[in-house]
Amino acid sequence: MVSITLSDNEAARRAARLVASLSDKDPIVDHNTVELTVEDGPKVGADVLRTLDAAQVPIAGLALREPSLDDVFLSLTGHKSEAETEAERAARLRKGGAKRRGPDAHADSDGNSGANANANADADADADSDADGRDAA
Repeated sequence: MVSITLSDNEAARRAARLVASLSDKDPIVDHNTVELTVEDGPKVGADVLRTLDAAQVPIAGLALREPSLDDVFLSLTGHKSEAETEAERAARLRKGGAKRRGPDAHADSDGNSGANANANADADADADSDADGRDAA
């Protein structure tokens, strides 16, 4: 994956047109960033620099990286995954939709958690049994 950062959106659209032939896949333009999915990142990165320099398109940044799972999904389906965005996650957490994890995840009705909740549950079960060991229920 070759990621090119440019000064503005128009420069990104122009750069995308110029470097499109360097990849088998269409470039992805996201605001002022252009991403190319390529097989040989270092070689294509150098070609990108030469192409944009020859066209006098100044760049603000260039990065080479392995494609993420989201990149692979996008290249296979043509659209971004419907993964929960950070804003959506924050909104869900504010509404109390978070699942608790860790030792305090299993609180009893009295607010006791972890080992205390388990001990209280055992004590409650013992109280429900009568003297000869049978369940009272």
